[in-house]
Amino acid sequence: MEVAVKSVENVKPSCPSQLKPFKLCLLDQMMGRGYIGLVLFYPPTPADGEKETVEAGGGDQKVEKLKASLSKTLNSFYPLAGRVKDNARVEDFEAGVPFVESRVKGYDTVSEFLKSPNLELLNKFLPVEPFCLPNPHHVPLPPPLLVQVNTFDCGGVAVGLCLNHKLADGVATSSFLRSWSAHCNHNKDTNHDNDSIITSQGSSVFPPRESMPPHVERLHDKMFLEEGKNTATRRFVFDANAVASIKADARTSCQVLENPSRTEAMLAFIWKSIMTAAISTSPSPPPPPQFLLQPVNARP
Repeated sequence: MEVAVKSVENVKPSCPSQLKPFKLCLLDQMMGRGYIGLVLFYPPTPADGEKETVEAGGGDQKVEKLKASLSKTLNSFYPLAGRVKDNARVEDFEAGVPFVESRVKGYDTVSEFLKSPNLELLNKFLPVEPFCLPNPHHVPLPPPLLVQVNTFDCGGVAVGLCLNHKLADGVATSSFLRSWSAHCNHNKDTNHDNDSIITSQGSSVFPPRESMPPHVERLHDKMFLEEGKNTATRRFVFDANAVASIKADARTSCQVLENPSRTEAMLAFIWKSIMTAAISTSPSPPPPPQFLLQPVNARP
Protein backbone atom coordinates (compact mmCIF):
# COMPACT_ATOMS: atom_id res chain seq x y z
CA MET A 1 0.00 0.00 0.00
CA GLU A 2 1.23 3.48 -0.84
CA VAL A 3 0.02 6.68 0.80
CA ALA A 4 1.10 9.59 -1.40
CA VAL A 5 1.19 13.05 0.21
CA LYS A 6 -0.47 15.70 -1.95
CA SER A 7 -0.11 18.77 0.25
CA VAL A 8 0.84 19.99 3.71
CA GLU A 9 -0.37 23.22 5.29
CA ASN A 10 -1.08 24.70 8.69
CA VAL A 11 -4.71 25.18 9.71
CA LYS A 12 -5.14 28.11 12.11
CA PRO A 13 -8.08 29.19 14.27
CA SER A 14 -10.59 31.09 12.12
CA CYS A 15 -10.95 33.90 14.68
CA PRO A 16 -7.50 35.10 15.76
CA SER A 17 -7.41 36.61 19.23
CA GLN A 18 -4.81 37.77 21.72
CA LEU A 19 -4.87 35.01 24.29
CA LYS A 20 -2.72 34.61 27.37
CA PRO A 21 -0.29 31.69 27.42
CA PHE A 22 -2.00 28.45 28.42
CA LYS A 23 -0.45 27.03 31.61
CA LEU A 24 0.26 23.33 31.84
CA CYS A 25 -0.63 21.67 35.12
CA LEU A 26 1.81 19.51 37.06
CA LEU A 27 0.37 16.29 35.60
CA ASP A 28 0.85 17.66 32.07
CA GLN A 29 4.46 18.57 32.82
CA MET A 30 5.18 15.01 33.87
CA MET A 31 3.81 13.52 30.65
CA GLY A 32 6.18 12.45 27.90
CA ARG A 33 6.77 14.14 24.56
CA GLY A 34 5.52 11.42 22.23
CA TYR A 35 2.30 11.28 20.24
CA ILE A 36 -0.74 9.07 20.60
CA GLY A 37 -2.17 8.00 17.25
CA LEU A 38 -5.81 7.64 16.25
CA VAL A 39 -7.25 6.67 12.85
CA LEU A 40 -10.95 7.12 12.04
CA PHE A 41 -12.35 5.40 8.92
CA TYR A 42 -15.34 6.77 7.03
CA PRO A 43 -16.96 4.84 4.14
CA PRO A 44 -17.98 6.73 1.01
CA THR A 45 -21.30 8.55 0.86
CA PRO A 46 -23.85 7.73 -1.88
CA ALA A 47 -22.46 10.61 -3.94
CA ASP A 48 -19.09 8.82 -4.03
CA GLY A 49 -20.43 5.74 -5.83
CA GLU A 50 -18.18 6.17 -8.83
CA LYS A 51 -14.40 6.05 -8.71
CA GLU A 52 -14.26 9.14 -10.95
CA THR A 53 -15.85 11.21 -8.19
CA VAL A 54 -12.55 11.49 -6.33
CA GLU A 55 -10.58 12.04 -9.50
CA ALA A 56 -12.99 14.81 -10.49
CA GLY A 57 -12.47 16.68 -7.25
CA GLY A 58 -15.01 15.13 -4.90
CA GLY A 59 -12.25 14.19 -2.49
CA ASP A 60 -10.88 17.74 -2.57
CA GLN A 61 -14.26 19.10 -1.51
CA LYS A 62 -14.29 16.82 1.53
CA VAL A 63 -10.77 17.86 2.49
CA GLU A 64 -11.62 21.56 2.19
CA LYS A 65 -14.70 21.01 4.34
CA LEU A 66 -12.59 19.28 6.98
CA LYS A 67 -10.06 22.13 6.94
CA ALA A 68 -12.71 24.83 7.32
CA SER A 69 -14.51 23.04 10.16
CA LEU A 70 -11.20 22.28 11.91
CA SER A 71 -10.34 25.98 11.78
CA LYS A 72 -13.63 26.84 13.50
CA THR A 73 -13.15 24.11 16.11
CA LEU A 74 -9.72 25.45 17.03
CA ASN A 75 -11.30 28.69 18.24
CA SER A 76 -12.43 26.83 21.36
CA PHE A 77 -9.62 24.25 21.43
CA TYR A 78 -6.96 26.87 20.75
CA PRO A 79 -4.15 25.21 22.80
CA LEU A 80 -4.02 22.47 20.16
CA ALA A 81 -2.98 25.10 17.61
CA GLY A 82 -0.14 26.45 19.78
CA ARG A 83 3.31 25.26 20.73
CA VAL A 84 4.55 23.96 24.09
CA LYS A 85 7.46 25.99 25.46
CA ASP A 86 9.76 25.16 28.36
CA ASN A 87 7.43 22.32 29.38
CA ALA A 88 5.43 24.94 31.25
CA ARG A 89 3.05 26.75 28.91
CA VAL A 90 1.47 26.81 25.46
CA GLU A 91 1.60 29.96 23.33
CA ASP A 92 1.86 31.07 19.70
CA PHE A 93 -1.66 29.89 18.94
CA GLU A 94 -1.41 31.25 15.39
CA ALA A 95 1.18 28.59 14.55
CA GLY A 96 -1.67 26.27 13.59
CA VAL A 97 -2.21 22.54 13.18
CA PRO A 98 -0.21 20.77 10.43
CA PHE A 99 -2.75 19.30 8.00
CA VAL A 100 -1.57 16.64 5.56
CA GLU A 101 -3.64 15.61 2.53
CA SER A 102 -2.82 12.26 0.90
CA ARG A 103 -4.16 9.64 -1.51
CA VAL A 104 -4.24 5.89 -0.80
CA LYS A 105 -3.02 3.48 -3.47
CA GLY A 106 -3.26 -0.29 -3.18
CA TYR A 107 -6.71 -0.45 -1.57
CA ASP A 108 -9.60 0.82 -3.67
CA THR A 109 -12.10 0.94 -0.82
CA VAL A 110 -12.17 1.52 2.92
CA SER A 111 -14.04 -1.75 3.48
CA GLU A 112 -11.34 -3.68 1.61
CA PHE A 113 -8.71 -2.44 4.05
CA LEU A 114 -10.89 -3.01 7.13
CA LYS A 115 -11.69 -6.63 6.26
CA SER A 116 -8.33 -7.61 7.71
CA PRO A 117 -6.51 -4.46 8.89
CA ASN A 118 -2.74 -4.63 8.81
CA LEU A 119 -1.44 -2.98 11.98
CA GLU A 120 1.90 -2.28 10.31
CA LEU A 121 0.12 -0.20 7.65
CA LEU A 122 -1.97 1.88 10.06
CA ASN A 123 0.95 4.22 10.74
CA LYS A 124 0.92 5.26 7.07
CA PHE A 125 -2.39 7.00 7.74
CA LEU A 126 -0.79 9.14 10.47
CA PRO A 127 1.17 12.38 9.99
CA VAL A 128 3.99 11.25 12.29
CA GLU A 129 5.06 8.00 13.92
CA PRO A 130 3.06 7.41 17.13
CA PHE A 131 4.92 6.65 20.35
CA CYS A 132 8.08 8.23 18.93
CA LEU A 133 9.96 11.28 20.10
CA PRO A 134 9.66 14.31 17.82
CA ASN A 135 12.79 15.05 15.81
CA PRO A 136 14.30 18.25 17.27
CA HIS A 137 16.26 18.85 14.06
CA HIS A 138 13.10 18.99 11.95
CA VAL A 139 10.57 20.42 14.42
CA PRO A 140 12.12 22.60 17.16
CA LEU A 141 8.71 23.04 18.84
CA PRO A 142 6.47 20.07 17.97
CA PRO A 143 2.77 20.92 17.55
CA PRO A 144 0.35 19.35 20.06
CA LEU A 145 -1.89 18.11 17.22
CA LEU A 146 -1.27 16.94 13.66
CA VAL A 147 -3.90 15.75 11.18
CA GLN A 148 -3.69 13.65 8.01
CA VAL A 149 -6.67 13.04 5.72
CA ASN A 150 -6.22 10.00 3.49
CA THR A 151 -8.62 9.64 0.55
CA PHE A 152 -9.40 6.26 -1.03
CA ASP A 153 -10.41 5.87 -4.67
CA CYS A 154 -13.94 4.97 -3.58
CA GLY A 155 -14.34 8.37 -1.93
CA GLY A 156 -14.00 7.08 1.62
CA VAL A 157 -11.45 8.64 3.92
CA ALA A 158 -9.23 7.72 6.85
CA VAL A 159 -8.62 10.66 9.18
CA GLY A 160 -5.41 10.22 11.15
CA LEU A 161 -4.65 12.30 14.23
CA CYS A 162 -1.54 12.48 16.39
CA LEU A 163 -1.96 14.22 19.74
CA ASN A 164 0.49 15.02 22.47
CA HIS A 165 -0.83 13.67 25.77
CA LYS A 166 0.35 16.81 27.57
CA LEU A 167 -2.74 18.55 26.24
CA ALA A 168 -5.26 15.89 25.30
CA ASP A 169 -6.16 12.61 26.93
CA GLY A 170 -8.89 10.31 25.63
CA VAL A 171 -11.76 12.33 27.10
CA ALA A 172 -10.44 15.64 25.77
CA THR A 173 -9.85 14.06 22.37
CA SER A 174 -13.44 12.80 22.30
CA SER A 175 -14.68 16.29 23.16
CA PHE A 176 -12.56 17.80 20.39
CA LEU A 177 -13.82 15.28 17.82
CA ARG A 178 -17.48 15.87 18.74
CA SER A 179 -17.00 19.59 18.25
CA TRP A 180 -15.16 19.12 14.94
CA SER A 181 -17.92 16.79 13.73
CA ALA A 182 -20.64 19.30 14.69
CA HIS A 183 -18.90 22.10 12.78
CA CYS A 184 -18.27 19.83 9.79
CA ASN A 185 -21.96 18.88 9.63
CA HIS A 186 -23.17 22.43 10.36
CA ASN A 187 -25.03 21.07 13.37
CA LYS A 188 -26.09 24.26 15.12
CA ASP A 189 -28.36 22.41 17.56
CA THR A 190 -25.41 20.65 19.15
CA ASN A 191 -22.69 22.98 20.33
CA HIS A 192 -19.82 20.98 21.74
CA ASP A 193 -17.44 23.92 21.93
CA ASN A 194 -18.41 24.42 25.55
CA ASP A 195 -17.46 20.79 26.23
CA SER A 196 -13.78 21.62 25.85
CA ILE A 197 -11.93 19.85 28.64
CA ILE A 198 -8.71 21.46 27.51
CA THR A 199 -8.90 24.27 30.06
CA SER A 200 -6.42 25.96 32.36
CA GLN A 201 -8.36 24.89 35.47
CA GLY A 202 -5.95 22.02 35.96
CA SER A 203 -3.10 24.43 36.67
CA SER A 204 -5.03 25.83 39.65
CA VAL A 205 -5.69 22.37 41.10
CA PHE A 206 -2.22 21.00 40.29
CA PRO A 207 0.01 24.10 40.06
CA PRO A 208 2.92 23.67 37.65
CA ARG A 209 6.52 23.87 38.75
CA GLU A 210 8.52 26.71 37.31
CA SER A 211 11.42 24.36 36.73
CA MET A 212 10.57 20.71 36.22
CA PRO A 213 13.59 18.39 36.57
CA PRO A 214 14.36 17.10 33.05
CA HIS A 215 14.61 13.49 34.25
CA VAL A 216 10.89 13.45 35.15
CA GLU A 217 9.79 13.97 31.56
CA ARG A 218 12.50 11.65 30.28
CA LEU A 219 11.34 8.89 32.65
CA HIS A 220 7.97 8.75 30.90
CA ASP A 221 9.70 8.83 27.51
CA LYS A 222 11.96 5.96 28.51
CA MET A 223 9.00 3.76 29.44
CA PHE A 224 7.38 4.00 26.01
CA LEU A 225 9.74 5.68 23.57
CA GLU A 226 13.22 4.37 24.29
CA GLU A 227 15.18 4.13 21.07
CA GLY A 228 16.23 0.65 20.08
CA LYS A 229 13.68 -1.04 22.33
CA ASN A 230 11.99 -4.03 20.75
CA THR A 231 8.25 -3.44 20.73
CA ALA A 232 5.29 -5.29 19.31
CA THR A 233 1.66 -4.37 18.75
CA ARG A 234 -0.95 -7.09 18.75
CA ARG A 235 -4.68 -7.08 18.02
CA PHE A 236 -6.85 -9.62 19.81
CA VAL A 237 -10.45 -10.07 18.67
CA PHE A 238 -12.97 -11.72 21.00
CA ASP A 239 -16.60 -12.17 20.02
CA ALA A 240 -19.44 -11.69 22.48
CA ASN A 241 -19.68 -15.39 23.39
CA ALA A 242 -15.94 -15.59 24.15
CA VAL A 243 -16.09 -12.51 26.35
CA ALA A 244 -19.11 -13.87 28.24
CA SER A 245 -17.35 -17.22 28.75
CA ILE A 246 -14.15 -15.60 30.04
CA LYS A 247 -16.14 -13.35 32.35
CA ALA A 248 -18.06 -16.37 33.71
CA ASP A 249 -14.80 -18.25 34.37
CA ALA A 250 -13.39 -15.20 36.15
CA ARG A 251 -16.51 -14.93 38.28
CA THR A 252 -16.23 -18.52 39.50
CA SER A 253 -12.47 -18.57 40.04
CA CYS A 254 -11.88 -15.07 41.45
CA GLN A 255 -12.15 -14.77 45.20
CA VAL A 256 -11.64 -11.01 45.25
CA LEU A 257 -14.34 -9.74 42.87
CA GLU A 258 -17.81 -11.24 42.91
CA ASN A 259 -18.74 -9.71 39.55
CA PRO A 260 -15.66 -8.65 37.55
CA SER A 261 -16.24 -6.27 34.68
CA ARG A 262 -15.50 -7.24 31.09
CA THR A 263 -12.33 -5.13 31.20
CA GLU A 264 -11.12 -6.81 34.39
CA ALA A 265 -11.90 -10.28 33.09
CA MET A 266 -10.24 -9.72 29.70
CA LEU A 267 -7.15 -8.07 31.20
CA ALA A 268 -6.77 -10.92 33.68
CA PHE A 269 -7.15 -13.51 30.88
CA ILE A 270 -4.56 -11.83 28.63
CA TRP A 271 -2.17 -11.19 31.54
CA LYS A 272 -2.42 -14.79 32.74
CA SER A 273 -1.57 -15.98 29.22
CA ILE A 274 1.42 -13.61 29.03
CA MET A 275 2.76 -14.83 32.38
CA THR A 276 2.31 -18.47 31.36
CA ALA A 277 4.28 -17.77 28.18
CA ALA A 278 6.98 -15.88 30.12
CA ILE A 279 7.44 -18.77 32.54
CA SER A 280 7.53 -21.40 29.79
CA THR A 281 10.12 -19.48 27.74
CA SER A 282 12.32 -18.40 30.65
CA PRO A 283 15.64 -20.35 30.62
CA SER A 284 15.60 -20.56 34.40
CA PRO A 285 13.18 -19.53 37.14
CA PRO A 286 12.08 -17.00 38.05
CA PRO A 287 11.00 -15.33 34.77
CA PRO A 288 12.12 -11.76 34.11
CA PRO A 289 10.00 -9.05 35.78
CA GLN A 290 6.80 -8.15 33.94
CA PHE A 291 4.46 -5.23 34.41
CA LEU A 292 1.01 -4.36 33.15
CA LEU A 293 -0.07 -0.79 32.49
CA GLN A 294 -3.78 0.00 32.27
CA PRO A 295 -4.58 3.65 31.37
CA VAL A 296 -7.51 5.15 33.25
CA ASN A 297 -9.30 8.48 33.02
CA ALA A 298 -7.82 10.45 35.91
CA ARG A 299 -7.93 14.03 34.60
CA PRO A 300 -11.39 14.99 35.90
